[in-house]
Amino acid sequence: MINIFLAPGLRRLCGGVARTAVDAGDVGSALDALFRKHPPLAEMLSPPLAATSSVRVFHGEVDVTAPEQAVRALSPGDELMLVHAVAGG
Repeated sequence: MINIFLAPGLRRLCGGVARTAVDAGDVGSALDALFRKHPPLAEMLSPPLAATSSVRVFHGEVDVTAPEQAVRALSPGDELMLVHAVAGG
């Protein structure tokens, strides 16, 4: 199982849960499974892994938000973290 941590601002789209788990072998599959479980989250992140997304996806300390990261392999017990992107300058 892949563990997914949701930042506080995203939890309202997922029934208030802070963590969930999905079966997946890569980042793209994990997000697809997450979106099937929580469709409102999919609407906010459409299209997933878009450079313009207001939500960033991390695998450990690595930002895997870019579309080419969808094929990044995951192992059982890995964690993805979805957080709001910080803007400013």
